[in-house]
Amino acid sequence: MKEIDIKKATQDELVWFAANVMGLDGVTAMMSADSIRAKIKKAGYDKSNIQAQDDEEKIIAKEVAVKADLAEVVDPNPEAEPEIDPVKAKAIARRNEVSGKNDPVIKIFVPKQHGQSGSSAIPVAVNGTLILIPREQECEVALRYVHALINAVSTEYDMDEHGNSTPRDVQLYPFNIIEGREHLA
Repeated sequence: MKEIDIKKATQDELVWFAANVMGLDGVTAMMSADSIRAKIKKAGYDKSNIQAQDDEEKIIAKEVAVKADLAEVVDPNPEAEPEIDPVKAKAIARRNEVSGKNDPVIKIFVPKQHGQSGSSAIPVAVNGTLILIPREQECEVALRYVHALINAVSTEYDMDEHGNSTPRDVQLYPFNIIEGREHLA
């Protein structure tokens, strides 16, 4: 992965970021780059840089796409059981594994907090894949990102009357679970 300025990102890079990093639906290459940037911003992303595929990742993705296109064009027996291209299958499995698309989905609500960034979307990264979780609205989040939110804690210390301190963990981003609590057991 590499980071690029969102204003200089190509339409393809913006589509890839919106779909694969942010998990936005309805973003296509038919949209203008400005429309895609607006959708990304509306979803709560307010940073000046975005993640983009590096050249090696683009080459692998193109090879998989070309092989898939060839398989559709050159199929001599359309009624036969289609062969699974191991390169494509591996790429799809890896993408789903990294993105959390196969994870159960939990519906959560993250309220605003005090402080400078208390109303900004929360960036949560797992295994190198970043998503933004908006505040003040119900949203569906893959289980792995909910676990990351649960484990995002800060240690604070309470003092008793004798001056002894007792540590306690406090969630950095408190949130409510609306649906899907059974997946956390």
